[in-house]
Amino acid sequence: MRLTRPVVQPLETQAEHTVILASEHLRGDRCRRDREVHEATAVGWRERNLKPALGTRRDDDSADRPVWAIPVHIRNGGVTTSVLLDATALAAPVALADPDGPVIVNAGGHGFFRVDYAEELRSRLDGEVLGSMSTLERYNLVDDAWSSTLAGRLSAVELLEFLDGFRDEPDYAVWQAVVIALRGLGRIVGEDANEAFQARVRSLVVPALERLGEPAADDTDLTSKLRGLLVGAAGVLGNDVATQARCREWYDAASRDATTVDPELAAAATSVTAATGDVDMYDQMLERFRSGATPQEQLRHLYALTEFDDEALLLRTCEFAMSDAVKTQNAPFVLAQAIGNRHHGAAAWAFVRDHWDEANERFPTNTIVRMASGVRLLNTPEAVDDVQSFFAAHPIAQATKTLEQILERQRVNAALRSRDADRLAASLTA
Repeated sequence: MRLTRPVVQPLETQAEHTVILASEHLRGDRCRRDREVHEATAVGWRERNLKPALGTRRDDDSADRPVWAIPVHIRNGGVTTSVLLDATALAAPVALADPDGPVIVNAGGHGFFRVDYAEELRSRLDGEVLGSMSTLERYNLVDDAWSSTLAGRLSAVELLEFLDGFRDEPDYAVWQAVVIALRGLGRIVGEDANEAFQARVRSLVVPALERLGEPAADDTDLTSKLRGLLVGAAGVLGNDVATQARCREWYDAASRDATTVDPELAAAATSVTAATGDVDMYDQMLERFRSGATPQEQLRHLYALTEFDDEALLLRTCEFAMSDAVKTQNAPFVLAQAIGNRHHGAAAWAFVRDHWDEANERFPTNTIVRMASGVRLLNTPEAVDDVQSFFAAHPIAQATKTLEQILERQRVNAALRSRDADRLAASLTA
């Protein structure tokens, strides 16, 4: 079992001019909530050097572990307050300078814990408030919301509504978190609601992309990265026809002369063109892998072969990865990405499963678990049963813990689908 970060819950105001902070711990894939302080992991100790409180706690399935203190900074009404949640204070009232105003928990963004806002407090974090927060605070806000959705604390419907508030977001790091959440939601949307989901993605992403405008000579590196990220999100997740057409133009231009297209834009255009491409485009990209002028160009086209929305082409990619034409240092990662294909990943997994012994003989031992990592995205009950039973019989001895985490992540993703897919579809198509 893998322990996660502690969770701090700002609850609705319980008395006039106060808000209650409560500490909970979320335990691995069982998503069991224990009203307790954080039991530190090695990661927590290394990254934040939290100090243990006196005393330990023993529960029904774990040995004694130290109880850890959580220092929390809260900003409200221009005033920042510090609270320590520890063995003597699992919950604490915090006086508010502005009881009706926004309450920013983990002010500054440096605390190693998750924040799970009560609905009423989360609703106060609107566009104007978001604009007053730092980039790190906004990043944490989105990242924590996605974590809460995976844990079953925040529904997929609520998460998508919350993400709508970030349409004016200017920073690359925050958009990374937004796109990760959108990709996760896209994995649980059925075909009946997919067009409605794509429309929601376009309404969020395309205006931000339009604000960036065309590439300019004085663009910063982060601006270029942001444009590439948004192009990929609009073209694939949003199925935006105009963006797809531009991507084909950029891809063709880069094919003629790579120096005429920004590298971030060329990479995004390659992905979008592959995801919307046909067999002729597949053959063209395969040739670009074989004859690319640089290793970067070759690898970009190699991995693009895993993004085609065609089962036959994806299986062709899997066969190609097992051939001598692909270096054994790259092939496991190609297969991992093939398993992660949005619509045909299960077919790629079946290929890897059926060629498991051959793959173990061909590829470096330290890449086998990386090859298997794509199964975390297979979230149907049938896929979960198949994958979990396969690895029960075929453990990866050199990466036991990593494999456990991959399989746990698959169960978490499958639980999200089971819990929220129908509700999200109903909301999108209402």
